[in-house]
Amino acid sequence: MSLLSNKKMDLIFLFLPGVLAIGGLKLLKIDSFSYTTLLIAAYYLSDAGHVYTTLFRYRFQKREELKEVLYPFIIFSALFYGLFTYSISSIWTLVIYATFIHNLKQSYGISAWYAKISNDLKSRYFKPLFYSLNIVSLLSFHFRSDFPISDIYPLKYIFLYPSPEILRALEISYVLILLALILERINNAKSFYSFTFPLVMSSLYFFSFFLSMNINEIFVPLVLSHGMAYVVLIKKSRQAIYQKNGIIVLIVVLILGGIADYYLMEKIIFYSINIFLHHVGRSLILGALFTHYYLDGILWKKDHPQASLIYGS
Repeated sequence: MSLLSNKKMDLIFLFLPGVLAIGGLKLLKIDSFSYTTLLIAAYYLSDAGHVYTTLFRYRFQKREELKEVLYPFIIFSALFYGLFTYSISSIWTLVIYATFIHNLKQSYGISAWYAKISNDLKSRYFKPLFYSLNIVSLLSFHFRSDFPISDIYPLKYIFLYPSPEILRALEISYVLILLALILERINNAKSFYSFTFPLVMSSLYFFSFFLSMNINEIFVPLVLSHGMAYVVLIKKSRQAIYQKNGIIVLIVVLILGGIADYYLMEKIIFYSINIFLHHVGRSLILGALFTHYYLDGILWKKDHPQASLIYGS
């Protein structure tokens, strides 16, 4: 069974974006127009733009809805402004790991959604196996010795300790957990999609953290697959709740969100000599990002008032 309108749409928007991104990164020339287009689509549309499509879940006809979005945005933005003012370097470490957790939670959430509509057998092992497998992938990156180290974001903000011995132990752990996850899926998955989706997503984390050789190979597959899936599922949820498609508005929000982030990053943060504008620009971006994380933790819960409309009874 499919989450979107048909199985072909599931393949296009949920399964293939990250896989195609890996192919593009490996096959396209770095200085080519196609490679640049891939990066723009990944960073400014899929990654930055999708953050603002969370607004698509609201109609803002009630004051409470405006408060639900505006209050956390103000609080997070003010918090980050204070942290930047006092030059707390661990801000970016927080952003990196919070982003990974958010990405992983969505991957698990979609996997669980597939399990529900496929009538998979209930398993208490799937969630810990899925999370453990992909956390091991992340941990492995910290101990790799073959990745070119440079003093740029995000490498300068995470712990790196090249160690072949620790990496080998993590590789063995990864193989054992992967085999356990495959056996769990064989025993409990009742459809092709509920079997393969968690394995496809795990393969993206494996590539990004075990095999990547530059920053783009870490981020592009993950942010492209995450953002594309989020946008189409936001559209699906709005249609289920309000019986309205609104695809044009969604695309406009996606593009404007990407442009807003680009403008703040390129024009204000990187080129402005005003330290106040530096802090404000970064605080607004991170305020929007963490508001997105916070609201997602509410909007997609099984006990949310709109959950039955989205997931079915």
